[in-house]
Amino acid sequence: MLIARWIVRCAVIATAAFVLTGCPSVTQEVRLPPSVDRAEALARQGDQAGAARVYEALAEQNSGADHNDYEFRATRAYLAARLPDEAARVLATVQQPLNAQQSSQYGMLDVQVALARGQAVQAWEKVSALAVPGTVSDAVEYFGLRGQVAMAAGRPADAVAAEISAEPWLANAGDLRQ
Repeated sequence: MLIARWIVRCAVIATAAFVLTGCPSVTQEVRLPPSVDRAEALARQGDQAGAARVYEALAEQNSGADHNDYEFRATRAYLAARLPDEAARVLATVQQPLNAQQSSQYGMLDVQVALARGQAVQAWEKVSALAVPGTVSDAVEYFGLRGQVAMAAGRPADAVAAEISAEPWLANAGDLRQ
């Protein structure tokens, strides 16, 4: 009688274990469809690499300008995650042709990738070849990046020149003092 009870219990436990191993909620991570909201939530939580992977998935689902915009977001997220090789890999998948705004973004991201990889001299050469963007926010970003690259490349005079060149683009006295 005791042996029969033990066999029944073992059979019930084995059956339950077998059934549960087939349950996707127990054995696999549930994959949510990629979305901008999900990527932004991951970034806010500090998972920049996770956000970058979601942006890459979104890029795969789109083409043209949308594809490139998601690739740029993924590149920025990988840079924020301090994964410059991943950022370079993603940036290399940007589809041509680029409009003027995307060309400017691509150039600045290319400089940031080179800088993050410790290639300050190459970053300086790249940022020196870029034209000053036409929008205020892009120009301010450009001159800030140019100053950062100049300092990393051991060119403090060029860093100061970049800060001076940014002054006309600054919106208010607070930004100017900063």
